[in-house]
Amino acid sequence: MNHQFVMFLLGILFSTHIMAITDLPPGFPRCKRTDPKMEECLIAATNQVRPYIIGGIPDFLPPLENFTVPKITLEDGKGALNFKAELINVTLMGLEKYKFTRYNFDVANKSFLIKVEFSHLYLKGKYVMTGQLLLAPIKGDGDFHGNISKCSCSIYHTVDIVNKHGIDYLKPQLTTPKIDIGKITDYGLVGLFKENKDLERATQNIIKNNLNVIVEEMLPAIEKVLGAIFDKVIFKSVTKIPYNKLYPE
Repeated sequence: MNHQFVMFLLGILFSTHIMAITDLPPGFPRCKRTDPKMEECLIAATNQVRPYIIGGIPDFLPPLENFTVPKITLEDGKGALNFKAELINVTLMGLEKYKFTRYNFDVANKSFLIKVEFSHLYLKGKYVMTGQLLLAPIKGDGDFHGNISKCSCSIYHTVDIVNKHGIDYLKPQLTTPKIDIGKITDYGLVGLFKENKDLERATQNIIKNNLNVIVEEMLPAIEKVLGAIFDKVIFKSVTKIPYNKLYPE
């Protein structure tokens, strides 16, 4: 498995944990950049390493099962949804059942096109939120959860090759993620307007009746967060490993 795939996974999971590694862990499959079937090799590699990364790899990759992110900040200020939210101790379940359908490395143009799908994701945690939804105020803090089916994430990523002391390394240039949330089959926000139960019920009904609109409004904010994390993770990690170790000739 190549290092770019690992960094992609870390980005989807909102991870900010960076390890100062200089090579792939022993035993990981490697795909040659001269292989005419390189994409098939890369996709196969994502399946081969699944047993190893479910429980995590010390000093390299945190466990995918019940993956927890300490804090996520989302903010958007236009359209039907004007809000700021902090999600705390977010636990994400179902990531280990990933399926990569695209993993193309265009060597000549130094770009990647990757798509990963999840049949089902469940997330839970704490939230603090303020803002406005379809002209109705929203405010609260408490527990949240959500069930999402058929979620996918695509990423277009470009790199440059830089030489340091006679050794080539990849240097990320542009990262553009795109998310398809799929279908939210169940969700819950506990704690909206604790001091006013009537207002809480009214707000919950607004959310329920406009869930698709809300999801569409939130996507740019989520993608912006993902893009920033992709850049941070990839830049600080890929530059540590020589290009010929990531993708041998």
